[in-house]
Amino acid sequence: FMVKDYDQNAVIDIYVDGADEVDENLNLIKGGGGAHTNEKRLAKIANQFICVVDESKIVKTLGNFPLPVEIRTSHKEEALLELKKYSENITVRDSLSDNKNYIFHIHNFKITEPQKTEKDMLAINGVIDVGIFSDNKPQIVIVGNESSYRLIESWMAKTINWSSGSILWEKLFMFPFGEIKNLWKFHD
Repeated sequence: FMVKDYDQNAVIDIYVDGADEVDENLNLIKGGGGAHTNEKRLAKIANQFICVVDESKIVKTLGNFPLPVEIRTSHKEEALLELKKYSENITVRDSLSDNKNYIFHIHNFKITEPQKTEKDMLAINGVIDVGIFSDNKPQIVIVGNESSYRLIESWMAKTINWSSGSILWEKLFMFPFGEIKNLWKFHD
């Protein structure tokens, strides 16, 4: 492995990262660590984005975890006024982001339309990025627990009835010498 500076023209084969929340359509909230802007850049240039979480991160609707929004330091007040349309409960992180900007956390805000919300927030003057990953969501989510895991692929997310849990498809990946072999399991 080589560590390099970010290059928007680079290509990453596989990007693996966690998330603070994953909804039933594999939209994410990321940014609890304050690096969601840079993480989104990596997700965008990766051929494959794999997200690894535990079962507690799976939610029906995003918004239990406070939504991080990165704001230019010069636009703090202006952006705060606009963001209050989503919730009055907004806090500012004590430390700056990796990019030396403010990070606001929007609390008590259920995100029923992640793609629209992400787009609308990105249009606010001073917003650099928002912790919703709806355009740059993972192709695969690995959900682990103490003794096993399950995999959900993005094309499958819409076919699984998450609330009933009656049908669960898992696709296990093995990477021997660069080849991908698939093993399908059906559970009821």
